[in-house]
Amino acid sequence: DQRAALAAGGLRGGSGSSALSRFRKEESNSKRADAAFLIARRCNAPAVDPIGEIAFANFSSGSSALSRFRKEEAMEKVMITIGRQFGSGGHKIGEYLANRLGMSYYDDELILLAAQRGDLQVEHIQAMDEMIQNPFSYDRHSHEPEVEETLEETVFELQQEVIRQLAEKESALFVGRCADEALRKAGHRVLSVFIAAPLSQRIARTCRLQGLSEEECRALTERKDKNRKAYYEKHTGRTWGVPESYDLYYDTSENDIAYIIVDVVKKYHELAKA
Repeated sequence: DQRAALAAGGLRGGSGSSALSRFRKEESNSKRADAAFLIARRCNAPAVDPIGEIAFANFSSGSSALSRFRKEEAMEKVMITIGRQFGSGGHKIGEYLANRLGMSYYDDELILLAAQRGDLQVEHIQAMDEMIQNPFSYDRHSHEPEVEETLEETVFELQQEVIRQLAEKESALFVGRCADEALRKAGHRVLSVFIAAPLSQRIARTCRLQGLSEEECRALTERKDKNRKAYYEKHTGRTWGVPESYDLYYDTSENDIAYIIVDVVKKYHELAKA
């Protein structure tokens, strides 16, 4: 028990006592911060921000000491993976979760790391990131053999290798790229999460962030979703974007970001201690 050890240290020399006092103070601050965020989320989140992104961005993430204490409590490494519909806020939710848990976060960073590993230009990796070469005609039930390895397969294998290599070092959070499949095959504990939202909400958010017309955002959103669906289903054999394929599934029109963060953190610690 770390608290008991700190207390015992305080009886012996005083330093443990002060450390315990600081930990309790920071833990209390973290709880107050959580409460402050919940109030801010329910009272101040603007209508143009349906997932509470702005409110959360302005919220202090709480005690780093508490995050370290909780991380030390965990007996096993656990990886978190985030699948997401385009425009649902999955990228931001992943960032907030990683920050809250004190974990390393990998999303577009995987493009650069894969390019370095394969000695390829970043543009080549970006061109095939979460894509298959003909996503609109891909049938995941077809088992015809590949004649030769394509650029798509090269990019996929490089990203999978990078994900497995990073996971060997520490617990981390990975966005997309079939990371759940790569990590489970490598024998890691994985908490897979999927973030969804209604199409209209996702189009509105994309318009706000990218400054495109509604027609352009609709086309971009639908294209990205088709690519991600084809890519995931080809490489995992599971259906993309349905609750049955993931440990946790959230629709941000039904669950605000405060609830999602709290719930995923709770499930993460339960799995880490199991």
